[in-house]
Amino acid sequence: MDKLPAAEKRRILKVDSDPNSIAMNIKSFSILMVALISSLAVSGTSCFAQSDSKDSAEDKESTNDRIARVQIGDTGTGYKTVLTGEGELLRGSPVMVFKYRRGQVLEQGSQEDFDYVYSKKYWDDLAALGLNSVRLVAFDPWQRSHGDAGSDIAYPYADLWDQKDIDAMYKDFDKVVEMAEARGMYVLINYHDTGGFRDPTGVAGEDRHFEYARSIHYFRRFWVLVAERYGKQTNVFFELANEPVQWHPNDYNSQDIAGLMDGYETIRRYAPDTHVILGSFATPATWIDEKSMLAVAEEFKTRGVTFENESIGFHPYQLADPFIDETGKQRLDIVSELKRVADAGIALVNTEQNFPTESGLTSDPQAPPLFKEHSTGVQSMESMGISWFHWNTAGPEEFSNLVYLTRDAKAKGYSWLIDQPEK
Repeated sequence: MDKLPAAEKRRILKVDSDPNSIAMNIKSFSILMVALISSLAVSGTSCFAQSDSKDSAEDKESTNDRIARVQIGDTGTGYKTVLTGEGELLRGSPVMVFKYRRGQVLEQGSQEDFDYVYSKKYWDDLAALGLNSVRLVAFDPWQRSHGDAGSDIAYPYADLWDQKDIDAMYKDFDKVVEMAEARGMYVLINYHDTGGFRDPTGVAGEDRHFEYARSIHYFRRFWVLVAERYGKQTNVFFELANEPVQWHPNDYNSQDIAGLMDGYETIRRYAPDTHVILGSFATPATWIDEKSMLAVAEEFKTRGVTFENESIGFHPYQLADPFIDETGKQRLDIVSELKRVADAGIALVNTEQNFPTESGLTSDPQAPPLFKEHSTGVQSMESMGISWFHWNTAGPEEFSNLVYLTRDAKAKGYSWLIDQPEK
């Protein structure tokens, strides 16, 4: 952690308990991620002590011709979701890829020796836990929209018009796709910022977040580069933008929809057959009935999204229990909002599940299960038949969190594994 930006060293995470604000919670998650990835980048030695630095011929052999694209399916629970080509729920963990992290790894030596993304053993361990997918978190957009408070200089990020940076990004992305493909796994490529997707401007505030301009040059450029290169890769699909609007569905406006549609249409020009996840809401909960998650999805529909090969992503942050406002009306009822989307025939994917606060595995998760009788959010997803990708389970430093999850699943009767691996 010694090489974190100065702001990271002096940061103190706080939880905002006000039910009318989710912003601080979401920013805390993002800050945690930067700290996590920096620690992973400088501590990879122990993870790779038993792994090969080069892939075997078997690993290099392409399996793309036998990995069917993800598909939308009805799981018999009243919800549609995105499934594997064989009809299984997607169950995934994040893989972090961005320039700053790459630089930290290269200070230690080669990526082949020090980066878990390049480790056969790490990928084999993921597969052994029954995971069939990963969420490739392209974190440079977050770096670009953040800097030290009062500064107009962003944290280090990839210049997507610089060929050297493009080649380095492609090398990492290619390796993720290759490692996943060799194990029959899927890759969800995610453009990752929090609370925005436009080009940043001005100086960073106390929360280290820049304001956003109207332009979307970086967002559009990213999807040109990614969709053109991976659009024909059948084990790859796309998540348009992570939590693109602060923070509830009712905060979306027509400019937000138009900008996101620009990115979506960019993808479709290069990747007409690739599944795309839209929305990726920080919470499904809304404060205005007429501006719900379903209403945003319907707005996408009016602009040409059919949801035949698209779905709505969500993150179950904010308390699952309904909040009762001063008029006595129930608000922030996540399950009801998900059901409204499901009843409209639109598939749902949980692209960022976290641990409950009570688990003690992370300092600021704020993601309890959606039903009181469940121990984790994953148990809720499994019971609802909705595919999920977990957070705070990236790399060898947090692999024990995945082990905890699989053991809890076996103990509570929601395991997707036949035999519990011993670690």
